[in-house]
Amino acid sequence: MNLAALSSFLEPVPQFQQLRDDLKRPQVSTTTQVVSDGLPYVLATLWKVLETPMLIVVPRPEQASRLHEQLQAWTGAEDSIHHFPETETQPFERQVTDIETVQQRIRALHALNATEGGPPIVVTSAVALAQRTLSQETFENIEHTISVGDQVDLEDTLDLWRRMGYRFEASVYQPGFASRRGGIIDVFPVGASLPARVELWGNEIDSIRLFDPNTQRSIEIVDHVDIMPAHETLPAMTDHDQIDAQMSRIAISNCTQAYQERIQEEFSQLLDGHEVDDLNLYAGFFNHGTLLDYFPKDGLVVTHRPTDIASVALETEERIHELREVKEQRGELPANFPSFHEPWVETGSHLDAVARRLQTTIWGEDDLTYRQVHRIPISSAPTFLGKLDMFVEEATELTGDGHAVVAITSHSKRLTEILEDYGASANLPASLDKSPEPGTLTVLQAEGASFGDGFTLPSVGHKLIVLGDAEIFGVAKQRRT
Repeated sequence: MNLAALSSFLEPVPQFQQLRDDLKRPQVSTTTQVVSDGLPYVLATLWKVLETPMLIVVPRPEQASRLHEQLQAWTGAEDSIHHFPETETQPFERQVTDIETVQQRIRALHALNATEGGPPIVVTSAVALAQRTLSQETFENIEHTISVGDQVDLEDTLDLWRRMGYRFEASVYQPGFASRRGGIIDVFPVGASLPARVELWGNEIDSIRLFDPNTQRSIEIVDHVDIMPAHETLPAMTDHDQIDAQMSRIAISNCTQAYQERIQEEFSQLLDGHEVDDLNLYAGFFNHGTLLDYFPKDGLVVTHRPTDIASVALETEERIHELREVKEQRGELPANFPSFHEPWVETGSHLDAVARRLQTTIWGEDDLTYRQVHRIPISSAPTFLGKLDMFVEEATELTGDGHAVVAITSHSKRLTEILEDYGASANLPASLDKSPEPGTLTVLQAEGASFGDGFTLPSVGHKLIVLGDAEIFGVAKQRRT
């Protein structure tokens, strides 16, 4: 679903223009107040008009996931909207990180690090922002492209991919896997939708074909493939002097004999290039970068409800501290063992150092009295709770007064039939290719990413009223994930 055309209603609003002009400055820290229903719409329109990379930080993971989906709908640019999720594993715990979560984080890092393509949006939470990752220097050094005609040392290339986190199996069926059969290499790069089959003639890449991993049939001939890391914790890519320095600071003697031997054995296996099930436990030794390290200097950082962000971050930090104390007392964790979680005092300082910053708050917060605030005049949409006669009456009155009404629903056909029964007319386009005319009712079929909640915007000379199933029918269809 692409709702980007509706940005044209917000762009001429004076309060929005003032905010836009403020944020065009090379160094700025400002605040905007907007109802939560309209936040995705405002951020998507800002991204459109500013044409700049945007990092959006929200307090909690579920908020980040929801906003990521909503921005996909409001921008219509799914490939440019990225989610940097938290790994859901605690420091010092022997837990396995979900590989899809890790690769989602890597794709977001790649988007911020890329020199080609349009500016990305990355959405993250307070905890995810503080989780350290692969250093930007290492990421840049190992990310590479293989092209038809390249001369390659096959063994060196395969060894590099192993050290980048790729797993070698008999067949490749998901990103992060590779296989070799003689002079043929199959690789499923992270960030790709299909695996690639690379055929060599001697040391030269003769051809590269994308193929279906289920049927093995070739789909497309390409001239190159981009290879980015398959994991963010890469022991083989970490400087051993740095690791030795960290090891010298830990006090393993407080551990039980069994844990001392286990930790020493696992660490030796990691440094020798072997896989360890509990890699997450040792991530603090190898992950020294942060998401903000990757963020372009000319980008815009948006913090939604900054006070809540700090509160969530400090609560998490306290839990991690308590976990460390418990494990040290049990003899399960050496003293001074490094954590992959960056202290909030450091993360907050890095946020404050960004040149262009926007704080967003919701209507009703009363701690903004003495600050200049850009107040965007969006209000909640009217609700009908399934009383469709009231909906038709209100929509007819609004369009008669020259306002634009857009109904986004999973029941577009049913709603259109109801409107016809009442003698009301509506546009039912397959997609929203252009902005609706004032004085019209447009019904859109909801599909793909959820747009969020409805709202009312007083634009120049007319209003835009956006309604969803929650406003029209009183219940919104839950999307399966």
